[in-house]
Amino acid sequence: MPDSARPSVYPTACFRTPTVKMLDTGNSLDLAVRALDGKDFTPTGLNTKEAEAIGNLLPFLLCGEESAVHVFFREGRRIRQKAETAAQNLMWQIAGEEKVHEHMISLLQSKIPPSSDMETIRRRSHDFFVNMASKEPALHFARVAGLDSGVCKIMAALCAAHPISHSPNVHRVFSKVRSDEARHVRISRRYVLDLGLPLAALSSAAEQICSELVTLLEPAGGALEAVGVDSDRLFRHILREEV
Repeated sequence: MPDSARPSVYPTACFRTPTVKMLDTGNSLDLAVRALDGKDFTPTGLNTKEAEAIGNLLPFLLCGEESAVHVFFREGRRIRQKAETAAQNLMWQIAGEEKVHEHMISLLQSKIPPSSDMETIRRRSHDFFVNMASKEPALHFARVAGLDSGVCKIMAALCAAHPISHSPNVHRVFSKVRSDEARHVRISRRYVLDLGLPLAALSSAAEQICSELVTLLEPAGGALEAVGVDSDRLFRHILREEV
């Protein structure tokens, strides 16, 4: 999609993604995205420091959602050649759901002052998601499953934090992402095993990507603390250490 055709509140963070219309699953997902434009994403209930902290966290999330759209869309296109219709439709359905997340986060971000460190966040996030890619679908989706598991833990911590639980619009976005990603984790894990990757290899790939995720997010520790999340505790949880 040309930049001129993109809504001004819907900027690309790291990766330009396919449009929902390209996801051959009917009009429902396209309508789901369009319906968001009429909703209020103003982050009420946050003070200036909390809003700025959310503004520092959203670029990480937006890059992740953009990457996820590509991952599931491309896998659907790859297996389409094998006439695996059910699996293809599932991949493209998830790509559409990730597209909805992307749009929600972008609309929320448009209501919050941009991070002063935006370019650094974009660069580091872009490199993280590019480096996690693999030409082996099973390994790539093992990493995706691990990453999505980490994202679920982050969203759970944010949703439980007092400022966000008292900001309905922010909580709505984060809750939606958390709920969908929990299901995506289950689907990705099952898909990886169906592709023949041993369970031990799945666990190893997930542990590695979670470690790299923590490294990516460590500079955002202060932003997490500003909205009431104990960053050290969260990072240990992502790494599956006892808390």
